[in-house]
Amino acid sequence: MERFQEMFKKLMISLTSDETHKKANAKDVFSSVQDVLTIKHGQHTFFLSHYSHQIWHHSHKGIIHLFGHSHDSIQGIGKSMDVGIDSAKRILGEYRPFSIEEIIYIMDKKEIKEIDHHNTKTN
Repeated sequence: MERFQEMFKKLMISLTSDETHKKANAKDVFSSVQDVLTIKHGQHTFFLSHYSHQIWHHSHKGIIHLFGHSHDSIQGIGKSMDVGIDSAKRILGEYRPFSIEEIIYIMDKKEIKEIDHHNTKTN
């Protein structure tokens, strides 16, 4: 869980605008500054981005997409979820980060949504 939290904490600031990167000196503070990041945690794979995506790498195979930015104004598609504190307030009743266990519990209940020509039988 620690690795996931550390990676996500690093990612949150790294996925803001280039101007924010410059103001925050993100490259001096964080060991990784990326646009998107894919990580594994146990049996789950997560595609992390500051922004919501309609389609992400292997979304049709159950890769979970976690995003922020929208302050709970965009509902996730398929196995995607806004993990900002505004979503936590709606779902958990308080402003706080989600734990990885809470995210997995919520995502395991969601179904894969095939949006484009890819499906569970294609690459």
